[in-house]
Amino acid sequence: MTAQPPSAPRRPLERIAQFATGAVLGVLSAFVLIGMHRVSAEIGGVTVPWGLAFGALFQVVACVLVVAWFDAKLPLIILAAVFALLALMFSGPSPGGGILMPAEVNGEAQYSGWLIQLIGVLIPLIAAAGLWAVQIAALRRAHEHSARPTTAD
Repeated sequence: MTAQPPSAPRRPLERIAQFATGAVLGVLSAFVLIGMHRVSAEIGGVTVPWGLAFGALFQVVACVLVVAWFDAKLPLIILAAVFALLALMFSGPSPGGGILMPAEVNGEAQYSGWLIQLIGVLIPLIAAAGLWAVQIAALRRAHEHSARPTTAD
């Protein structure tokens, strides 16, 4: 896939594919990250939050795949937005009365729920910002290259 400058027009089907991919990955990442955010193990007296580490790795891999497939920021932003909406839904009481990500349990703050929400939203937005910076740098280099006077020998 050749990298297109951000100003290059995109085909409508490509935009639909970007939106759909971002939405599907957002739903998938919400279920994986929210479902695993409390998984931890005690090793040598130290609690290792495997769920948070796996969640962060999952988001990074999802973002890398999106950038490799589309070289666009839209699916990353859609991924972050869908994750945020689903995390909001799971943060409140369910019809059965349970809460998957409570703010506190028995007076103890549940930092893993807060962190997974940050991981789920910030990693795609950081990836979008990084992609934006790379695209702007490529545009500047292309502009500088085209603005140089050519010398005839």
